[in-house]
Amino acid sequence: MAAPSIVKIYPEDGDSGIPVGETLKVWFDRGVDIKSVKDSIVLFGAESDITSGPDSAMWINGKTGDNPFYLTSPGFKGYVPLKFEIVYWDTTDLVDYAEVASPVEITSEADEVSNNYGHLVKITIDPEFAATLAPDTQFTLYANGDPDSTDTGIASRTLFDVEVDVGNTGSGAVYMYGPYIDAGAGDDTMNIEITKAGNIGTAEYKWWWDSGGPGSAIAGRVTNRRFRTLDAGLQIRFTGSSLAIGDTWTVNTETLVRMTTSTSVQFTTNDGSYTEAPASASTPATSTPPSTVLPSASIPFAVEGMDPLVASYNVDPDQRIITIVFTDDLDPATVTDDAVKLWKYPVEGHFDSTWKPTELEKSLTVSGDTLTIRF
Repeated sequence: MAAPSIVKIYPEDGDSGIPVGETLKVWFDRGVDIKSVKDSIVLFGAESDITSGPDSAMWINGKTGDNPFYLTSPGFKGYVPLKFEIVYWDTTDLVDYAEVASPVEITSEADEVSNNYGHLVKITIDPEFAATLAPDTQFTLYANGDPDSTDTGIASRTLFDVEVDVGNTGSGAVYMYGPYIDAGAGDDTMNIEITKAGNIGTAEYKWWWDSGGPGSAIAGRVTNRRFRTLDAGLQIRFTGSSLAIGDTWTVNTETLVRMTTSTSVQFTTNDGSYTEAPASASTPATSTPPSTVLPSASIPFAVEGMDPLVASYNVDPDQRIITIVFTDDLDPATVTDDAVKLWKYPVEGHFDSTWKPTELEKSLTVSGDTLTIRF
């Protein structure tokens, strides 16, 4: 088994204006092991920030000891939880890098090579954590290899699709889960054969490695719809309504080989005004999305100045006006009580049920690029 290598990563290093809802992609020249991908591809945003008060005070709940204002956006938390999808792509297509229509059955590395298939890893934000990437944030995507010969890094595919014997007469099917951990045994093939007919939960099977021969078979195993441990890191489960004596399946396993180098790319998201590039964009999308989806303003709409300044302290208690100047004129219809919140906190950073943060009443006035808050 050959070690995998990266053909392309999207976004590319130095890209900017990446849509906050974009799918990140890594193309490999061959199949890769899904567990090693989950362990070895990571995304980092800005460093963690748990301070927000005057003099960088840390807000602490006096009862629980927790900081309820910890910044949990993926742009501030540092490590970003990810969700992965793996499909095959045509390695001869170095223009569109198009994925192969599913389903694709690959029973060995030789199948991958003969079909010119490599794995495309599609990466999105774990929806339980956040809907999109944070806007106007620099992210670093790491795809880690094994330069120091340690047991880490993205690895080649070790477990291939199950092959069904043409002579099977039952309606059952077998599914395998890996990765295959050979412990020095090398490439091999596992065989599964039904030894007692019946429905799942009644039917029994045996299994053996080609290297050991049928005489080494482990027999008397009861079929199950849930994954059950076999050997060398592999698990098996059955589906269907009935299984017949003599029904046989085989699955090829190959030695795990890790990618020898590590790669990282840095990219910056857009201001959040668009989440996806147009459907007409090429695959992979262009480094910077087409101008038709870019904000029309040359300067991002943002806060230009405030009075009092952010994190100011010892402010005159009689000063009950906050002035915020933006980089462009405001739309008064968008400046509402729901859009602008004003909170009061205890200055020492600790609070309990009596001195908990309180939202203040206020009046809002818009004049051109300036918002005035009176309270």
